[in-house]
Amino acid sequence: MHVGHHYTHPLEHAHPILVISMLGALLLNILGGLHRHYSNFVLRVYQMLLRLTFGSFPTKSGTELQAMLLQCHPIDIWTAAKMFNLEGDITIYAACPQCSFIYTSLYPERCNHNPFP
Repeated sequence: MHVGHHYTHPLEHAHPILVISMLGALLLNILGGLHRHYSNFVLRVYQMLLRLTFGSFPTKSGTELQAMLLQCHPIDIWTAAKMFNLEGDITIYAACPQCSFIYTSLYPERCNHNPFP
């Protein structure tokens, strides 16, 4: 029985420069615990390095590719995560400041939790 390829990753045909720079920032963010603001900084530094490299070695044939790479390069870690399909479902909870009871997104105006019924 032949099982075809059913899943196509959105970055399957992306340029390796984009994939590697996003992957580096995502690994620092997810595995290294780097804060979102610093991860965004890393992405901006990667983009700046690309811009400087392209300016140092201009080629006539690569100008369209260079422009596309700079335009498509994310500067936000959430955008990079979205491009890798790493978005998770976020569930927002509320905690009572008095008793620390956790409520789902639908919570009362005042805490009605009774720990000792």
